[in-house]
Amino acid sequence: MPDLKQPNTQHNVQTALITHQLTYQLPNGDRPFPELNLTLSDGITGLVGRNGCGKTLLAQLLAGTVEPSNGHIDYCGLTPEQIGYFSQLDEFESAGDTILSIADYLGLSEKLEALAAIEQGSSDAHWFECLGDDWLIREQLNEQLLELNLPLNPEYPVSQLSGGQHTRLRLWRLFRQMDSYRLLILDEPTNHLDQQGREWLINQIRAFQGSVLLISHDFTLLNKVDRIWELDSRGITEYGGNLIFYQQEKAQQSAALQRQKADLDKSIRKQNAEHQRNLEKAQQKAAQGKRLRKSGSQSKLLLDAKKEKAGGHLKPLNRRQAIHEERLNSHKESLREKLAEEIDIQICLDGNGSGAASQSRKSIARLISYHLPRGSSQPINLQLFSTDRWYLMGSNGSGKSTLFRLLAGQLPEQTINSSEQNPSNSKVQEQSFSSRRECFLYLDQHFNLLSSRGNLIETLRNASPELTESEARTLLAGIGFRRDKVFQSTESLSGGEKMRLALLLLAQTNQTRDERPFLLLDEPDNHLDLNAKHLLAEALKSYSGGFGLISHDVAFAQACGITSEFELVDETKLIKP
Repeated sequence: MPDLKQPNTQHNVQTALITHQLTYQLPNGDRPFPELNLTLSDGITGLVGRNGCGKTLLAQLLAGTVEPSNGHIDYCGLTPEQIGYFSQLDEFESAGDTILSIADYLGLSEKLEALAAIEQGSSDAHWFECLGDDWLIREQLNEQLLELNLPLNPEYPVSQLSGGQHTRLRLWRLFRQMDSYRLLILDEPTNHLDQQGREWLINQIRAFQGSVLLISHDFTLLNKVDRIWELDSRGITEYGGNLIFYQQEKAQQSAALQRQKADLDKSIRKQNAEHQRNLEKAQQKAAQGKRLRKSGSQSKLLLDAKKEKAGGHLKPLNRRQAIHEERLNSHKESLREKLAEEIDIQICLDGNGSGAASQSRKSIARLISYHLPRGSSQPINLQLFSTDRWYLMGSNGSGKSTLFRLLAGQLPEQTINSSEQNPSNSKVQEQSFSSRRECFLYLDQHFNLLSSRGNLIETLRNASPELTESEARTLLAGIGFRRDKVFQSTESLSGGEKMRLALLLLAQTNQTRDERPFLLLDEPDNHLDLNAKHLLAEALKSYSGGFGLISHDVAFAQACGITSEFELVDETKLIKP
């Protein structure tokens, strides 16, 4: 793996930007983080934090795509054109029909058209002016498409690219202009990228002459940064090292907080016990006074004086106890808020946890010499059973998502039953495809279980109408949405928050089935933070049904308890024009 921390001596940028009291207020009045005073220095800074803490919002503020509610940013002489920003949002989805092809997206269509016209004999000055000196534009483009494992056809529709190919193309357009940039802000750039794509990305970052702010949950990338910023509701904490250093520091801090909490609980118990003893002594004296009063052995005047004195002792005792309790409770609340940042969310794919005692093993899909409508050119021979824990591998564009959609019945019938073969095959073989679609539950890369309308509690109750508001609140709190956050719109959620909510809806859907469905999870770990990723792996490991998993993180897949693997291999690796 290339080393991101290779010394870079060719640039003079020392400080990319400085923020002064920077903050942002959401429409509901909340502020994800307090006023920030930051200095982004030279080198690679990794930005980490729990899903929903505001990392993407901070990136948007620093990139200038969102205006702050308060404060300002000093860019230290940088112009907007010198700042490159990669958003984790899929701009292809929002672009509609305005982007038709790879060449359109890269802004090369006119040059390629001019070159074609000149080659066909046109002497129109317009074409020569348009082409300029880029006579090798076609060869250079094909060379880059080959390196990025993208279709060798500039007219290939971007809508048909895989998630990883989308990411590669977007990153390529960004890095094509990196000579003009002095600051790069990259928001989860490794999402959907296979190993080859990640290595290409690392090489691009290595070659960049400037400062980088990298938002990522990728272990390999974060272990190559110069420093880590952690964002939470209290602000930014800087750690002067890579991910391993950060995790060691966090473990020590967490242990210290737990010790402080244990000491505080012990102090509270000791103080309460002492106060109780003092109360008991006062009560014993009061009881003794009552007995003496009844016996008549002492004068009433003397007994009244003792009673008043005892009462005088109790008042300052109770006042001191109240003051002490207030101080201890304030300290305890402060510790509770710090520890709350580390509270684990809960992910249970069996819904309420009462999974089927036994899951019958039955065949749910069978493919014989089957050719995918796009992607791998190799015939697929595969049989899936309901209890399989199946890991589907393959490079970007090999057809992994297409296969999942076929199994779940989300492609047209004519596509599934088509006898048209991949053009790279010289032989036409008889093929068959059968799938019990009702056995599958598919969660795609774009959170297909979520509606873009409504807030969280409405989304959950629409999916599970039998839930009361209190029950829905409890379930949402279990995945990190507490108090008024349940009224946040699903559209405003971060990628990781959307995935957590989608997984909850999936779990609720499971409860309505007699048998657990076979889950088809298409890169579910993409947007999850490190902690949530671990919890999802544990949830899949304990799931009472079967599942199919697409992920480019082999360590994550192994942690999920996979029992079988299948790799889509394409002889050509490319889709030719």
